[in-house]
Amino acid sequence: MIKRDRPDDARGERLAERMRWRTTSNAELVVAVRKGSFEALREFYARFEPLLARYAARAGVSLDSWEDDAHDVLSDVVISLISVDTSARTKPRDDVRDIHSYIQRAFRNRLLSARRTTERREQREVRATSSDAGTSERMVLATCSESAIRASCGGDAESSALPPAIARLATVLGAELSRDDREMLTWVGNAVPMREIASWLGINYSAAKVRLSRMRSRLRVRALRHVNECTGAERQELIAFFRRSAGDAGGTRYMKSEDIAAALGLRVAEPGGKHGDD
Repeated sequence: MIKRDRPDDARGERLAERMRWRTTSNAELVVAVRKGSFEALREFYARFEPLLARYAARAGVSLDSWEDDAHDVLSDVVISLISVDTSARTKPRDDVRDIHSYIQRAFRNRLLSARRTTERREQREVRATSSDAGTSERMVLATCSESAIRASCGGDAESSALPPAIARLATVLGAELSRDDREMLTWVGNAVPMREIASWLGINYSAAKVRLSRMRSRLRVRALRHVNECTGAERQELIAFFRRSAGDAGGTRYMKSEDIAAALGLRVAEPGGKHGDD
């Protein structure tokens, strides 16, 4: 007959093991964490998360979303601890004051980094909303190239207002954008890395790329529809504008000549030939 441990016995052993770790010194705990003990790691988080909560409260950090941040800070500390070369030491670097100050530094660094990120984002948003031309330019940039805009503005898009036809196009495109879309265009226009944009939006990197691609496609379709709705000189100005855009980088990044021609009823001329405008 096989003898099996009763559930109460197993539970009692787990409780005893947990109590043993709770009475372990910080020095012994750090050594055990470095050796890869799961129980030691669990005790490490349980022991020092309250310490981080006190740091956060003193720093005026909202505790609503603090749990994940505290876990991240402690994870950084653990990674740092297990990466330290202790071969030259006779004693591990783990007395109470040392580990506390180590964690406090990690918290302070993350807090400063988060504040710098917030400040940079706010500065970008202020710059983006302080200039009507700058905001409009980003909307049009989503459908065409920067050099095409500069050509339409006489070479200085940053200091010049957009031509009336392009400004009206930007207004039409703006109506297609949600608040998240506008923020994404602002960040992309300020060369924020896509991974950072994904983090700010609370989505993964692949989802951010797909969202940007779909938004650009949607704006391209709307831009071409707007051109078809225009007549006379305004239509011709927009057609010339999009032709310049299609010519940049071989037309591969923005609007292709074939797409423009199909949407506008134009015939794309052979090299050296003439365009068959309506």
